Amino acid sequence: MAVVELATRQHRRFTDTGGLTKPSGEFGETSAFSPDDKQIAYGWQGRDRVCELRVVGFDGTNPRIVLRDANVAWFRPHDWAKDGKRILIQIMRKDKPIQIGMVSATDGTIRVIRELQAKGEDLGMALSADGGTIAYSVSPDPASSKRDVFLMKTDGSGHEALVSHPADDYLLGWAPDGRQVVFASDRTGSYGIWNVEVSNGRALGTPQLIKGDLNKVDPVRLTANGTLYYILFSNLTDVYTAPIDPETGKIIGGPAPVKVRYAGANAAPDWSRDGTRLAYRTKRGAESGPAVSALISVLDLKSGEEQQIAPRLDSIGNIDGPIWAPDGQSVLIIGNRGEERGIYKVEIPSGVTSPLVVFPPYQYTLFAVWSPDAKSIFYPQGNPTHILRRDLETGRDTELAKMDGPAGIPRITLSPDGKWLAFTSLDVLKEPQRLMIVAAAGSPAREIYRTQTGEYLHWIQWTPDGRFLWFRRYVPPADAKTKPMITYWRVSADGQNLRQLELALPGGGDICIHPDGRQIAFTSGQGKIELWALENFLPPNKK
Repeated sequence: MAVVELATRQHRRFTDTGGLTKPSGEFGETSAFSPDDKQIAYGWQGRDRVCELRVVGFDGTNPRIVLRDANVAWFRPHDWAKDGKRILIQIMRKDKPIQIGMVSATDGTIRVIRELQAKGEDLGMALSADGGTIAYSVSPDPASSKRDVFLMKTDGSGHEALVSHPADDYLLGWAPDGRQVVFASDRTGSYGIWNVEVSNGRALGTPQLIKGDLNKVDPVRLTANGTLYYILFSNLTDVYTAPIDPETGKIIGGPAPVKVRYAGANAAPDWSRDGTRLAYRTKRGAESGPAVSALISVLDLKSGEEQQIAPRLDSIGNIDGPIWAPDGQSVLIIGNRGEERGIYKVEIPSGVTSPLVVFPPYQYTLFAVWSPDAKSIFYPQGNPTHILRRDLETGRDTELAKMDGPAGIPRITLSPDGKWLAFTSLDVLKEPQRLMIVAAAGSPAREIYRTQTGEYLHWIQWTPDGRFLWFRRYVPPADAKTKPMITYWRVSADGQNLRQLELALPGGGDICIHPDGRQIAFTSGQGKIELWALENFLPPNKK
């Protein structure tokens, strides 16, 4: 965990462990400053996978564990009482709904204020200026991702909906005077900043638009001087294709952008099995980030016709998908539908969506692939991670491999004949990272390649002829002034014939090899995560 001095832009760590530069099996999560800015409360998960709430001085002194509970998936501190003695906290327990509570900053005593059925949701809570009222946002319908804003007293009484609307409304914070609540809403068609006056725990009048046409912002803090700090996700990416030499990987002639309807909004291309169509994700407008809904676009490369399909999902994962089914009639996508998260089949062009795998609470995946006969899918899941084959007829999973510890979600790729599954493996606190291969029918996994210390594998794919695995090797930059080293390699399934490819891409992203082995499709563009400050935006209170 670290802080940044905004005046100097200097970063300073206040923990000296965790996965800041390499996987370590422990990491920090949400944090909140005390009213005097001298202490920071933050969530922490240790190597033993037990969640903790910690407090540390702003200068890094006096670190201490306030709470520790093996039955908690995470602690999320949101705000402090004005006396600095209590912390407003969100608790996700493994066996109960989400809890809102106040915890003593000294002895860890918890007082649960309210329980909610909305599992896995960030409530974005904040305390009023007098410390007596809690504002938070949550989806009133567990089957929907659209949120409303609620108020209640710190003793749990007086629970009321402050903002109730079919749009997505989520809390940004309290105005310094404690008489206005500021929230974001997409009720006009794009996200904007709104406020509503509050009196005696209820809305006074109707919400008013303060600033419109913003991206979907992630609030950090609304300060005592009325400045809103927020994170802005901005992505401008498009799909490109390029002819290559199938032996060396060298691009011949140069990449060309795919002609699409919505420029700067496309990513993650996948060739159909006959090579005549490209499927990719499209996020229209300015919104970006992991929770924004996306379309599935399909481009017919012969006619140039592009279709947009809206799957029956609230959001689509930012990593894998769409992935063409072998028959070209549907795609596989990872996403969520309300509180349900899973791997889905989306029919083309109707958009009819059906679940193939629904994940248990607190589980997820980022990657999945079809078997050639479309009777199974392969995917990694869990903590520790398991590589699984799901029989779609019976719904049964078969474990093909397992990794020791919370080592992240491995990349996977299936050979064209469906016999071999390759995956990246990194056991907790163990380097180097390995490229493994396992029989799709089940057998002990074996290593075919390993990186040097400090290097990582970020993408793998079989060549269409099944002779080689291509992969991308990533070496982190030595310091903030240098760039990472990204190279592409190939290796045969027996671990032999290792060779660096003459492939170089802008940004060094993932690629998808055409079924003929002579073309690639890839995503290129600009992605940014920025911290913004919005000053002097609050209207004066009418009172």
